[in-house]
Amino acid sequence: RLGRVVDLSADGFMLFSDTPLTADELVECRLVSEQEIEGVCEVTLGADCLWSRPGADGQHCWAGFHIIDLAEDQAAALEILLKHL
Repeated sequence: RLGRVVDLSADGFMLFSDTPLTADELVECRLVSEQEIEGVCEVTLGADCLWSRPGADGQHCWAGFHIIDLAEDQAAALEILLKHL
């Protein structure tokens, strides 16, 4: 588990994580929805961590990611999820 998505767009996402993340880190990840929406449960993508900042409690971190690799079918799935946010 990388963390909890707190903001999501077609271009990227912001994450709240239990572990420190590093800027410029590339990750392959799955965005998993808590419930199935129009047949979509998850989206698989590649992302680049643009920035990372420690949380106020010093034990968590906030990080911003830019989506850099998204297959056509996964882009369609992401659009479905975004419609319901």
